[in-house]
This record gives sequence, structure tokens and C-alpha cells, in this order.
Amino acid sequence: MNALCARVTGKTQNLAFFLFLFVFPCVSVRAEIGVPARVPLLFEIGEPLLQWVDLSRPEFQDAQNLITQGRREEALRSLLLYFRSSQRPRIFQKPPEPDLLADTLNAIEILERKITIQGETVPLESWKQVKDGDENWNWEMQCHTWWSEVARAYFNTHEERFAEFLSGMIMDWFLSNPCPAQDVTPFRDKPIPTAWRTLDVGTRLADSWPDVFCFLRDSPSWTDESLAIFLRSIHEQADYLVRYPKASKWLLVESSGLLTAALVFPEFLKAGEWKEIAEVRLDGLATDLILLDGSHAEGAVSYLIPCLRRFSQATRLLQMNGSDPSPDLLQASQLGFAYLIGIAEPNLFLPAINDSDRFYLPDVLNEFGENVPPHPEIEYIRSERAGGVAPPSVSTYYPVAGHFIFRNGWEPDSLYALFDVGIFGNGLAHEDRLQFELAAFGEILTGDMGRSTHKFSPASEYFMGTEGHNCILIDGRGMYYRSTPPTNWLNRRPLECPAMLESEVQWAQATYFGPWRPASPSRGRRVASTAATKEMGFSWTRRFTFVNPSDGSPAFWIVSDRIEGEGEHTIDQLLGFLPGQLSVNQEEHRIYFQRNGVNLVAQSLAKSKVEITMVEGRERPFRGWFSSALGVVEPAPSVYISGKANLPERRDILIMPYRAGESCPLLSARFDEERLICETTLGKTEVPLVFAEDLRVTQP
Repeated sequence: MNALCARVTGKTQNLAFFLFLFVFPCVSVRAEIGVPARVPLLFEIGEPLLQWVDLSRPEFQDAQNLITQGRREEALRSLLLYFRSSQRPRIFQKPPEPDLLADTLNAIEILERKITIQGETVPLESWKQVKDGDENWNWEMQCHTWWSEVARAYFNTHEERFAEFLSGMIMDWFLSNPCPAQDVTPFRDKPIPTAWRTLDVGTRLADSWPDVFCFLRDSPSWTDESLAIFLRSIHEQADYLVRYPKASKWLLVESSGLLTAALVFPEFLKAGEWKEIAEVRLDGLATDLILLDGSHAEGAVSYLIPCLRRFSQATRLLQMNGSDPSPDLLQASQLGFAYLIGIAEPNLFLPAINDSDRFYLPDVLNEFGENVPPHPEIEYIRSERAGGVAPPSVSTYYPVAGHFIFRNGWEPDSLYALFDVGIFGNGLAHEDRLQFELAAFGEILTGDMGRSTHKFSPASEYFMGTEGHNCILIDGRGMYYRSTPPTNWLNRRPLECPAMLESEVQWAQATYFGPWRPASPSRGRRVASTAATKEMGFSWTRRFTFVNPSDGSPAFWIVSDRIEGEGEHTIDQLLGFLPGQLSVNQEEHRIYFQRNGVNLVAQSLAKSKVEITMVEGRERPFRGWFSSALGVVEPAPSVYISGKANLPERRDILIMPYRAGESCPLLSARFDEERLICETTLGKTEVPLVFAEDLRVTQP
């Protein structure tokens, strides 16, 4: 019996041994992200800090003494204790105070490994995770904005579960994403998930990682091992940005991160070098990206806003930490904010210029927080007119961007128009020269239809092409400026256009004389030569007029188009409206539109025969859509005023807004020798509409 028991026991032990061999490796593999399979020894992971930190500083005297005694691990712990307790870094103008009423639901959801990226909450399973084949999802996740949310939840509640979670995440991220020995930013090769795109490294160092450090560092749950890893990674990421700079918008974010690392962690021996490199790069970008009228070099509001955020953030950090920002950096911020305010609509939204969404400017300024410079006009916008001083109620011109702004006030019900005669932009730019946008009585009525998506598709062709804008088509063809060399797309000199902005009848005029699409353009490819499109020999001049009578008669706009060339061609004048109700009176050549109770009437004054058609929400071909932001699209009415004509041809449209509950004030409109005679319920207005001499300077 004892022998039998011994044999059974032996077999059981052997079985247990084999189970241990095969099962234990499976158990040791991390069950979920943020739980490292192995916790490295403190000195193993943190020893480089003893070489990277400037131990000659007085605050590190204890660490120096311990190193002299050969007690290097104790010296490392002394170093970490300093970083936990120091009054540095200075990130905030005033020391933040916990918000005891702050909502922590999102942070709690993140503890369950559910994060919200691109507006969708997804279970987080791996650092290499890609959602629906979209590497951008992984790159946005690697910016660690969700880490900031958890760090703030800890600061507000001091619940250690938040700190424990981040401590594990920091360690697991570092061990799973080691610093590469070369640049792995995927530009030319097929994009792959990586934590080391320089754009995302810069974002981490400028935004999420300083938040984590400031809000978490006094937590007993943030282990010395995890803190050492965090500080080591800060150094590695900063060095990575020094070695592999990119250009333009990427370099801006990289430089912002590098400067933040230098100012937040001046204890590093290389901090001075990082600061100098970052300042030189930022100064160059300030004059390269922000033009003399405050617009962005690529002509898009969506690009200007993050530029201003980075420049103003750098200015504030430098000032708080005892350094003077350069004049170029200060001027870039001042010009940029002035431009944003100057182009804002009376409802305080920004027009969707070029590759841009529609932004509510007070929200933009409030998201900047402490980075917004003090100024009465900025405060007027940020406070939604509750404070500060209203900007001047005058029409103006931003000559480098080529943006005419017509306005009669800053009250919510004021009238506003943008006339865009400016530059093309970049690879995502829109074929929208000479387009216009109108707002009245608190509503945006017509203008740019948005951008929807950056992925090549019928939708992107529509939103980037001429048909998504208030422009013209010739024989169904839109403009094709992207077929010219990219060196033509940007502009740094003022565009001189005939204009009058200081009377009851204000106007501006410009000409597009670039290429038009060929009959069968190559899809998805840029045409190497523009000879075929230039042979069409067309030029298009538009005069935009704002009539604002002082006698109380209704104000209105006039769009006058002159198309020059030879032969008979079909001309379409396009009017794209935001979502609303639209009807057409074919006999009177009138269009009636209503949006949220605001009305508009548009009347074609063409001398030749025209037909007005409307499309809305059509899939094939993709026409009649509006996008307020990337990824958002909804049906919206789009009007084609179409007719054949022997060139040269002139076409005019009168557009008059009126308030909810009012009957249409427009009785009639006609031409009499290049003079418009407009009769309304309040009287008659005569407007001269003679084209000025064509200077042909719309494009550089």
C-alpha cells in the first residue's frame, strides 16, 4: 500500500512538474494591457538617470554623497524622491486645485480598458492594436490623452486605483515600446502601428505626459520603478525628437514637446540643449507658418488653430520659467489671434476655409485655457460678448490669405460675407477660388460644404472639388489648380485686388485664370502637364458686392461673374446651402431658402436663358451634401443655375436675407446699362456694377 501510494505520489509530482513547465509560461504572459509580465529591478531600469541628471545642482547633494560612498541604488532613490517633492515644474500659471465635483465616469471606464478614440469607445487590447485597418486609430491612442484623464481623476479624488492603473500602464508601455535605434516614422513605406511617430512623441511630451507627472507624482501607488521608467522615457523621447526632426506642422508639434521637456525637467544635463534647439525651430516656424496678415501658410483655419495653440503654449511656458519668448514667437501669436477674430462670423463661428471644419471660436479660445493672451477683443469673443470690447464693425481684407470680410456689425443678427480670392493651399486644398460664404441674423446660410473625409472617395472629390463650393462650372468642369506644380500652391505676398470697403456699396473683384479639369481627368493622379487644361482658354472674373443702405432699406449681396473665352459653352453658377428648406420659382429665376427661421431669396439676373435645378443627398454622382466636421455628413440642398452662352458671358445673382416671419422684401431686380435697379417693399436702390480693370493677380 505504501509502495502504491509512493508510485501515485511520484506520478502526481511528475504530472505537476510537466503542468508547471507548460502552463506557467501561459500564466506569466500578461493577461491584459497595462499589466507587465515582468517588473524590472529599480537600478536595472533607472541607472541611466544617474548619468543624465545634472548631479552638480545643489538639490542633488545627498545623491552625490551616496554615489561617492558607492551606494548608487540609494542615490537613485534620493533622486526620485526629489522629483516627487520638488516645487518644479511650473506648468500652470496658478497651482491647480482639485475639482471635487468633477465627473470621473470616463476615467473609470478607462480603468476597464475602454478608451474613446475618434468618437468611439473601444476595448483596448494591445499597444499594436489597429481598428478597422486604420493606423490613425493606433497613432491617436499612442498620444496618451486618456492617460491625462485618469491622472486628473486621481488629482481630483485621490483614489489610489487611478494611480495604480497609470503606474502599471507606464511600465507596460515602456517595456512594450522600446525606443528604436532609428527613425521609424512611416512616411514612404506602408503605414504601420508604432508608438514612435515623431508627431505623437511631440504630442505626448507637450500634453499628456506633463499632466501625468504633475497630477500623479505624490501618489504612494506610483512606484519608484514606474517613476524611474517615466523619467528615463522622457529623456529618450526628447533625444529622439532632436535626432529625427520633420517639417511644417509635424516639426511644430515636435518642437513644442521638446521645449516642454526642457522646461519641465531642467534637471537633465541636456535640457539646455533641448531648449535651444526647440526655440530655434519654433522661431523659424513662427515666420514660416503664420503669414503677415495672421493667416496660416496653407490657408486653412484647421491648421491655424493648432499652430496658435503651440505658439501661445510655448510663450506662456517660457515666461513662467524665466525666459523671454522671441519677438517672432510673440508676433505670430498676436497676428494669428487677430486674424481668427477678424474672420469670425457674427454668431462667433469660424468659416470653413479650405481643409477645415466649422469651429465655434469661444470654445476654441476656452480650450486654449491659460495660453490665450489677455486682450479686450479676445475676451469679448471668449466670453460670448459678456466682457471685453467688441472688435471694429468694419469690412476688411487679409491680403496674403486673400480673404475679404464684409460685415455691418458684431451683434448676433449682423450681416456677414467672406469672399475668398486667395491661395490654393496644400495637397488637401479645395478647388474653391472666388467662392463666398454668407451669414445673416445668427445663421450661416451658404458657403463651403466642408471636408468630410481625407480618404480618397467620391465624397472627398466632391468636398475638395469645385462642386462643393459657391463657384462656377464650365461645361460641367471645375477648377483644377492642383494640376499645377506644388510650388505654385502657396503664397507669401499680398494679393492686390480692386476693392472698395468703406461705403454703402462695398465690393471686391478678382480673377481665376488657372487650369480647368479636362473632359476625362485621371482619377486620383495629378496631371503632370497642364497644357490640355490651359488650351481651354477660359478666365473667370468675379465681382462680389455688399449693399448696405443707410436709409434702412434691406441689405443684400450681388455676385457678378464674367467668363471669357471663345465658342458656346454651358455655364453653371453654384450655390451650396447648409441643411434647410429650399424651393425654386423657375419662371422668376428665384430661389427661396430657409434655415432655422432665417430666410434668403436669390434671383438670377442672367440675360441669356438659364434653368435652375436642385440636388440634395445624391449618391451617384455624389452631390448635395454638407459636412460640419471630419466624419460627419448630411444632405443639404445645392443649386445649379445653368445655361448655354457664347463667350464672353456675364451672369449676376442678387441674394437678399430677411428675418423669420417677414414676407420676402424683394419685389423686382433688373439691369439698366450695368446698373442694378432693385425694388423692395421699402423703396428702390440703384447700384453700379461695372467690372474694374482685370489685374489677374488672384493666383501667385
